Amino acid sequence: MLDSIAKDIGLAQVLTNVFGGIGDEILLLAIYMSLTGQAFYRCETWCRETLIGRRKAITSQRCTRILEAIDESKRMDFFRAWVYVRQQHEYLAYDVTSISSYARGNNVVEFGYNRDHEQLPQINLGMYYGEESKLPIFYC
Repeated sequence: MLDSIAKDIGLAQVLTNVFGGIGDEILLLAIYMSLTGQAFYRCETWCRETLIGRRKAITSQRCTRILEAIDESKRMDFFRAWVYVRQQHEYLAYDVTSISSYARGNNVVEFGYNRDHEQLPQINLGMYYGEESKLPIFYC
């Protein structure tokens, strides 16, 4: 069912266009995570129990190779293509939030304007999403 939803909204095609032969595997990993919330090393067992021959099971080692292939350049290629597809169907909305953190030595957190007036560094997150579908489209 999630396969058909991914096809209907254009996600499956974008993944294939951007990532080629592993686009289908990326989608399968996303479905696995969405349904189970478990770590990737358990994916192979889930594939064997759930897919029953529809696709080849994704091993833990294969998960590692797939994740290595999703570098910053490919990630941005995916976002560009996904934004293009989704904006053909709906307006995109933007939201921003920040999360305060006690983390030290993390180059992602930084000091800046803090709406809660906390004297803590924070992680700033901006996200575009489909105004009607509420689908996430892009984040930074």
